[in-house]
Amino acid sequence: MALVMLPCELPWWPTVQRHLTKLLNAKTTRDLTEGMQNIHELCNISLDPEDEEKTERETFAELENFIDNELTEEGRIHFLQNTLPNISNRAINLKKWKPRNGLHFSLQQQPDSNELEYNFVSSLIANAFFSTFPKRTNQSHPTLQNFNFASFFKSLNQNSQKAKLLSIFYYFDWLGTNNNSVGSVKIARQVMSSKEWLTIEDWIECTLPLCQLHIKHEGRLDRAPEDSLRMCFCSSKIGGHVLVDGISQECISLVTFPEVLSVLLHVEALEDNEVLMIEKVRAVSRISDPKNRACLEKIEVPLQISLCCLDAENYKHLPISQFEEDNILRELNKCLLAFQQNHEKPNEVPIGQVQCLRQRRLSPIGESIGSSIERSEPGVPLSTQQYCSTKQSLPESPQKIKNKFSFSRLKADSDKKSSTDAEGTLNNRRGKFIVLGSSGECLPVKRIESVCKTPASSCSSSDEYHSAKTSLDDGSGDDECNRQYNVDFETAERRLSFAQRLRDALKRESENSSSESNYAVGISVSGSKVEDANIKLKRKGSTGFMLNEESLDEAFLQNSLQQEQEWIDKFKNKQSALSKRDSMKSSDSSFSSEFSSELEEVYEQFSKWLKDPILETDKETKRVLDQRDMAVLEFAGSLLKRTLSESFAGVELTEGCLNSISSNADDQSLVNKSKIILNARSLSLELARQRHRLAAQLLTQIAQKPKGALKVVSTGNWGCGSSKCGEVQLKVVIQWLAASVAGVPGLIYYTCGHEQLAILDTVCRILRDRKWTVQDLAQATLRYSSQMLLGSKNNTSLFEELIGVDKNS
Repeated sequence: MALVMLPCELPWWPTVQRHLTKLLNAKTTRDLTEGMQNIHELCNISLDPEDEEKTERETFAELENFIDNELTEEGRIHFLQNTLPNISNRAINLKKWKPRNGLHFSLQQQPDSNELEYNFVSSLIANAFFSTFPKRTNQSHPTLQNFNFASFFKSLNQNSQKAKLLSIFYYFDWLGTNNNSVGSVKIARQVMSSKEWLTIEDWIECTLPLCQLHIKHEGRLDRAPEDSLRMCFCSSKIGGHVLVDGISQECISLVTFPEVLSVLLHVEALEDNEVLMIEKVRAVSRISDPKNRACLEKIEVPLQISLCCLDAENYKHLPISQFEEDNILRELNKCLLAFQQNHEKPNEVPIGQVQCLRQRRLSPIGESIGSSIERSEPGVPLSTQQYCSTKQSLPESPQKIKNKFSFSRLKADSDKKSSTDAEGTLNNRRGKFIVLGSSGECLPVKRIESVCKTPASSCSSSDEYHSAKTSLDDGSGDDECNRQYNVDFETAERRLSFAQRLRDALKRESENSSSESNYAVGISVSGSKVEDANIKLKRKGSTGFMLNEESLDEAFLQNSLQQEQEWIDKFKNKQSALSKRDSMKSSDSSFSSEFSSELEEVYEQFSKWLKDPILETDKETKRVLDQRDMAVLEFAGSLLKRTLSESFAGVELTEGCLNSISSNADDQSLVNKSKIILNARSLSLELARQRHRLAAQLLTQIAQKPKGALKVVSTGNWGCGSSKCGEVQLKVVIQWLAASVAGVPGLIYYTCGHEQLAILDTVCRILRDRKWTVQDLAQATLRYSSQMLLGSKNNTSLFEELIGVDKNS
């Protein structure tokens, strides 16, 4: 596991300690800014060789001006005599409060959970205040933030920046009183694995009822109930521009919960299937109207809050794309992961098992290009008409995806490649898959018919997914084949050359066909009595295998066929006698032990043939089946089992039948027969339940959770600000669906007075009166989204569509 390099572990730490000790006794703001400038020049070292930014002597001039001119005389004296010594002292004690095993990075696709003591967290923030950490850039640390306040002080002329700094000062003042540093904060990265990933079909087949939706048109999310799980709307790189000049809801939340700032140091950027849970974090202040007056409200008794950081996609440059299925699915699954509130410790999983699931990385420094986060160029948002016309006129262009697959994606601009920015973007959308940048793992948007996904599927219950081009023995050559295939079709000249080579190959094949004249293709062997040994059999249109009678012992084969014929005759006789006896009885009986016995015998006999095929000609000679043969046998066995069990589907198990079985319980054979009946019955019911796998699985999870384990969720307009341009009505529906599937007691939604949510109460009441389920709401939403992509719903909102849609329609 990768460890974070802390300032106390660097060779210049003794020098930094001496500067910090001088700041304990600073008498003027000039002493403060000179000491901070010396520390900054000593520690402002970047691993990026292209970073040639020079250290400015006036970096902390705005801080000096703020303390001298913006604070009152009493406030300035309090800062120099109390706040500054408290910050300096906590920065000096970093090595003392450092965890015994060090601070570990929270890596992408690696579920983890860490508890950090309040003292250690405050020491990290104090060192960030003095900028003692090495500098990070997008090139050297593409998935991490720069954890220094040096750039923060340059924007202290803004009201929002002043309020943010005062909140930090109050945090350190509050820590110095009444043992407020006792305790720890828990930070956990939660990852939705490929086994837990839900597809579009899973959502539209879920019959769970919609949960309670409590709508708050007044008030703000920062005043949500203390005992609820509060959503913190963040960027993929948590923090955004909080340490620069950011005034978004994310930036304000992090300075009012200062302990959350520590995640900028060691938590990598969130991917499409990840969220970050933070428990026992303290809210020390509130900032209202950050864009204008930025009023700070100090909380005398800070509250312990549970936060969940989840990032929304940025649709600023292409707003209509949020109605695409893959983007809706991404938001649904991310919200579901956040609302499930899984508090199990991921690090309790055996290390060997975790390593088998994912390849662990040593460090997030210098990630590959596939996982880097670049800033997109500014552009003008596309309208619905422009999007539709672009979608029809522009072809899909192939793009290479590092590590695994190549997929095509629609380009909105033929001259610009779709790129990502720090807030998260759409470059990981690849048609029917969502590709994770760090691992290259592909999460499906829809089910793949050729792959078994349900536990009770009749196919092989393998955990791995293989495409038609994937080798079961060794998949090392797949990437090279995919790359070569893409290269062959990149240009018209290469496509023409490939076609010519294909024609030449077919011509050579036809010329060499004379050498295969001794093959009889597609002839019927049964009853033909062909005795020409020179004629070889070849299956037309197939490269599969076929049995060769020469490899079988004639006596053994004849004996085996004779035994099978005797068993079939015996079974027919029993069935004939059973049908005559049943014809004289009432047709109301649903089950009979004789019938179950025959089914048992059928299954046992066929299972014997499948498990022990004709592989032995004598005791010394054996023929071992290859992987293809075994796969065919396993598929046939599972198909047979399902076929036999489905004979009980839809048939009632009457009480009289069970009583008749229990009355003869003394007979051990009848007891065994009754077990067969019940097992077959349970299997058929299980097959029926798998049609609603999502509902059954989630209901089981909810039932296993202790009462009161799930908290009420407090949320709001997620990703709908000016920076992300999310559709507010769509985000309400997405969060409502996720909360209903997660089984939370209730969802408290703060509308912030948004005009498009004025009729949310009416929508909620009508849908609940209609007794809509997740299935109904999901289907209606996806139907509206597809119509939006076609440009046929420009004048109708989602809420109006939901109100006008009847459940039966």
